[in-house]
Amino acid sequence: GGYRSFYIRFEAVPFSVIVLSNSDPHNAFQKANAIVDQYFQVENREEISEEGETPAPDKWESLSPNTDIIEQWSGYYYNEELFSFLHIQYEAADKRFRVNWLENRDGGYLSSLKNDSTLVEQEDSNYSYELSLPDQRLINKNKEVVDRTWRKVPAPSTPLTTWAGTYFCADIQHRLSLSVKDSLLVSNTPFVTELIYFGEGLFRDNSTFSLVKFEGPEKFTLNIPQGDRNLRHLEFNRVEAKPSVQNSKTQ
Repeated sequence: GGYRSFYIRFEAVPFSVIVLSNSDPHNAFQKANAIVDQYFQVENREEISEEGETPAPDKWESLSPNTDIIEQWSGYYYNEELFSFLHIQYEAADKRFRVNWLENRDGGYLSSLKNDSTLVEQEDSNYSYELSLPDQRLINKNKEVVDRTWRKVPAPSTPLTTWAGTYFCADIQHRLSLSVKDSLLVSNTPFVTELIYFGEGLFRDNSTFSLVKFEGPEKFTLNIPQGDRNLRHLEFNRVEAKPSVQNSKTQ
């Protein structure tokens, strides 16, 4: 097997994409999505009605969200099973929301507000996002077929300094130090370098996409992606700082 791989299957079509790579820097998820996007764009152009005409698009006008709606949508979303991160923010200049699949590293997609609970991508209206308020569940659909879901992550409230300190993992006999720098939690290990605070007790590494999940201020689990959505789970416990020893001379 390769270092990086990704498999996606659409049973309703049917259509599948498998990407295998022997190079760590290659983003198999992104390449698979590019292939999927290209395939469905071609399929959409070829779709015709029984009368031989292209079906008329669903006509609707984008709504202007108020402050409550903007707050309702804005934030981070996470699917722990698929290890998928998503960020939504409102861009006042465009009067649109930007839906950013963080795994893709492509800057995201401008989306219009169809109604209070539905966003539709501007470039491809086949893709929509529906927000279920009771459970804060975000549903992504492609042509009304559910693709995947996320849960909205509660906004962080604990100060960054609470999580700073030195931790130790007995499984791999590794010591890891966390400190605060420029509103980020930074580390002295290649597993995680710059941690983005996206949810209460939840941090995502900016480069490796490793996830740090705190269970109180004394312990966290480090989840490291290892291809094909498999994760390596490492438990770290806080290490008490040793008192510094100073030499003194009697004057």
